[in-house]
Amino acid sequence: MLPYALLLAISSVVFTLVERRWPRHPQPVLRRSWGWDVASLVLNAEVVGALVATGLVFLLPVAMVVDFRTLLPLDWLAGRSVGTQLVALLLVKDFLQW
Repeated sequence: MLPYALLLAISSVVFTLVERRWPRHPQPVLRRSWGWDVASLVLNAEVVGALVATGLVFLLPVAMVVDFRTLLPLDWLAGRSVGTQLVALLLVKDFLQW
């Protein structure tokens, strides 16, 4: 069985080829507002997901919350820049969601 990421990549290529061959509304691949597409993708996939995950923590009973500090010491990350901590947060959030 193929991994999900490979299936997603294959379906993206197939969809792009079909859309280029028989477009519903002809448009270039990179429209003038492609930056907004990327920004909304990042906002919806990462920022909103992190906010929802953070909000859900407060709804869980205390017994269900795992103290990850005992599983994975993150003292080395505390001294890093906020940008590095944000990247680590998004990577861990994606891994836990997956």
